[in-house]
Amino acid sequence: MTLFTLDRRIRCCLIQLYGYLQPTNAEPLSIETLASAIGNALPSAIVDLQILGNYQTAAEQNNLLATIQASKYDVIGLSCPQGTYEIASTALRFIYTSPDPPHVVLGNALPTSLPDLFLTDFPHVLIVRGWGETAIVTLCRQIAENCIQLEAVPSLTYLDTNGVRRDTPIEYTEEPAIPSRIEPTRYFARVEASRGYHYNVCTFCSCPPLSKGQPTWRRFDSRVILAQVRQLIEAGITTFTFADEDFLGNDPEGALDLAQKMCDFPGLDFALSVRADNTVNLHGSRDENKLRLRVFQTLKKAGLSLVFIGVESLVASQLQRYGKGISPEQSITAIRLLETLDVELELGLILFDPLLTLEELLTNVEMLEVTGFWRYAGSLFSFLRPQVDTPYEKLLRKRHLLGALKPDTADYEAIYADAHIGEIARYCLEWNRRFKHFYMALRNVDRSEVGTSHFVEEVHSYRYTQLDFLRTLLAYSYEDLDSYASDVGSWHKKVASIAQDINYRLSSISEKTAAESFLSRVILRLGI
Repeated sequence: MTLFTLDRRIRCCLIQLYGYLQPTNAEPLSIETLASAIGNALPSAIVDLQILGNYQTAAEQNNLLATIQASKYDVIGLSCPQGTYEIASTALRFIYTSPDPPHVVLGNALPTSLPDLFLTDFPHVLIVRGWGETAIVTLCRQIAENCIQLEAVPSLTYLDTNGVRRDTPIEYTEEPAIPSRIEPTRYFARVEASRGYHYNVCTFCSCPPLSKGQPTWRRFDSRVILAQVRQLIEAGITTFTFADEDFLGNDPEGALDLAQKMCDFPGLDFALSVRADNTVNLHGSRDENKLRLRVFQTLKKAGLSLVFIGVESLVASQLQRYGKGISPEQSITAIRLLETLDVELELGLILFDPLLTLEELLTNVEMLEVTGFWRYAGSLFSFLRPQVDTPYEKLLRKRHLLGALKPDTADYEAIYADAHIGEIARYCLEWNRRFKHFYMALRNVDRSEVGTSHFVEEVHSYRYTQLDFLRTLLAYSYEDLDSYASDVGSWHKKVASIAQDINYRLSSISEKTAAESFLSRVILRLGI
């Protein structure tokens, strides 16, 4: 689908890859933003956007790649988030079968974390580390001027003519371009109000690379943010999510200013993510916390209907291990405040990590029950992934608990220090193997239709079934867990019953959303 067709100088194709971690209706914001940046800098360029996902058949993928190859592009860019290593490798092998391949650029989380993995198999590929507008525009301009100097392209990793890896200095654009959105009504829209991580020291997070002195988090000018909202409204879209890791950051004044301006748009329905201590700061002044409360009240007035809050755990020792910098009391206070707004809530949890103790897991389950927060658990059977080059990865390596690298997700397998916890985790991982895709599709319907989902009760029913299953596992001793194996099927039947009820209700919906249609296909694959 061509976005820019002015006098041709160079031809680019940007491809968004989708793996099992990406909902099929998630907007391809990465390539939309890059396309707009190229178009603004080089108006004569032709930029085509394409989607390549594991939800497509092999024949569909091959046909698309053949069409791309036949189009003789000057530049092909692949956006490779976690979970897309295999499909990225397939696409690269196909592209490099051409006797005169184009310049191929990789971006997003996987190549940023694992550049050498790609360079080993594909030595001619160019890798953009972190956000890539400045890098892709510079490269395209060099190609258009027939004067390629890779050492002058910022944020780039590549192999020189001697096969030596080169890394150019990281450089980011000050303000993003307004995305060139493709088929806006097909996708769940996203708006960027900031980039980066205000806190930026969690031990399990793989953060974008930064040059010395660059801020770890920055909010964009409200004019840029509001222009994105207007763009969606003009396309008939009022439901969207903010893509920010932390909407408030350390700038509640800026968040309030934006919230007040968004109140001028009628009928908005949006979601966002926050840290617990940026919702309520127990160490902050009364005036500061009144300001933060006012931000959320104003956001609610503007159309806020779902808040994702990264809690991870309700146990102090685990939070300390995660480097979260918050206490369980802070999280509970923040959640209670958000409950008063009458919006949907979703908690980011990481209940399982390789250093988890039985006492920590018991306490987490008890706290989720006592508070009732299990209803908000985004993923109850959630496992810390020791990601490449994170402090937690180094901690496990030191403890000799680190296993093999998993390139598809840029993390490592790991051994549980406590064998009992390891067995409980094995049962929960098996649960996820059976039902995670179903739950992710169901949860995506709930999140994509913020404030209007048909299946909120079913989401809660699934979460309670998980909680009950985990509670039952914890009632068995390590020695007796094997004897419980024959009873697991009864729990699986409870999930199957939930899926059957959902499928029946879906069958009565004549015009399904993209998320609902995908959920129907996932239930069909379950064979229920």
